[in-house]
Amino acid sequence: HNDLADGIIGLANIFDPDCIVLSGSMAEFVDTKKVENQVNTQIVTTPTKIVKAQAGNYSGMIGAALLALEALNG
Repeated sequence: HNDLADGIIGLANIFDPDCIVLSGSMAEFVDTKKVENQVNTQIVTTPTKIVKAQAGNYSGMIGAALLALEALNG
């Protein structure tokens, strides 16, 4: 989890998000509370919440479909 936490720490320090959503097959194996605690002890911005996407592995496909619908509807 250290590589994941290191990446999130860098992004959190740049963007200062309220929440970070993990999705895809990787998210199934991540202890979000452990990573959240690790991240929040090392970032210099406000604490962030780390959660798993409710759509699981389908998040990317849902996002792509929504972009396609948006493009079709102008």
